[in-house]
Amino acid sequence: TPFTVNTQTSSEGYRLVRIDLRDKTWKVLTDPPETGRLGGVYHPVTGLQIQISKSFWEGNKRIGVGLLADAEGRNGKEVFRRCHHACWLGNTGKFAGLIEFDFDKLAHLPENPDGELLIYSSDGAPPRLIPVRKHLFYHISSSPCGRYVVCESLESGLALGPVPIVIVDVETGKYRVLVGDAKCSHGGDAGRQVNPYFTADLRHVIYNGDPDGVVNVFAAEIPTGFLESLR
Repeated sequence: TPFTVNTQTSSEGYRLVRIDLRDKTWKVLTDPPETGRLGGVYHPVTGLQIQISKSFWEGNKRIGVGLLADAEGRNGKEVFRRCHHACWLGNTGKFAGLIEFDFDKLAHLPENPDGELLIYSSDGAPPRLIPVRKHLFYHISSSPCGRYVVCESLESGLALGPVPIVIVDVETGKYRVLVGDAKCSHGGDAGRQVNPYFTADLRHVIYNGDPDGVVNVFAAEIPTGFLESLR
């Protein structure tokens, strides 16, 4: 669930809107408008629940909170906190979330030396850490089966070095680089951020890149045996 850039003094307001692509109708789910960034993702299989992401300020930091609500956005309960990006893990009833890191130094926080990738359960069980010391993940998305997540890694610097794309098996904790450098400048707008995601057939990862200064969408083929090597 992406959080876009916002300022603490912003006068912008946000509401969550549901759009039905079949009959072209839409409905406001949250009212009145909120000052923090707001996002929502329906359960990828049943559509009966929605994971709502909200952000608020603690001092000079913007904190992300994830709520699990019904399909109308009501009765939300907190399922994770201090995550900058998160996603459903298929139909498993779990979420993968990336907790805060040192954005100025582009490094793990001292209290999180094993990385930021946590698996959360909708039943309130304590989150499970997947240690990934080598990489600093930014965006995250899941395979339809919920076994794999894909992220881009920022440890080389935003526009100063390679931005690899990494796939993680959330059951075994093993991970492997799929793309050595997505060639994305990670500018201020979301189009210049990698935002990788799997295709439904798990044959490709789609991502953004701007190697020549113009944003384009790329597809990286997942080689035969790549995912199996993580088991």
